[in-house]
Amino acid sequence: MDSPLKKNDVALVLRPIITDGVEWDGSFQLMVTMAGPVDLDEEHMKSLLTIASYLAAAVPLMEESAKFTELLSDRAEKLVGQVLIGDGMSPLLTKNTKCEGGVQ
Repeated sequence: MDSPLKKNDVALVLRPIITDGVEWDGSFQLMVTMAGPVDLDEEHMKSLLTIASYLAAAVPLMEESAKFTELLSDRAEKLVGQVLIGDGMSPLLTKNTKCEGGVQ
């Protein structure tokens, strides 16, 4: 899938944390990032960044709350069809998952 970021884009980046010689354990960094140049006014850009931050905040909530995960999974399935989640919990989000957040 080739869809490069364009000006004014705000994106969530999931970067797997991979240790040399160790199988990936599902841990990842979750970052909010922007692509420039930015020609939106400051208020609109802040609105986009706020929405992206809300989306990023959903991941730690999924780690903490099975009910939130269920609600989010149900909504995602309605929006995009099949959600690639087996038993109601994303294979990325287990009791051992570590999600490190930040802004890039």
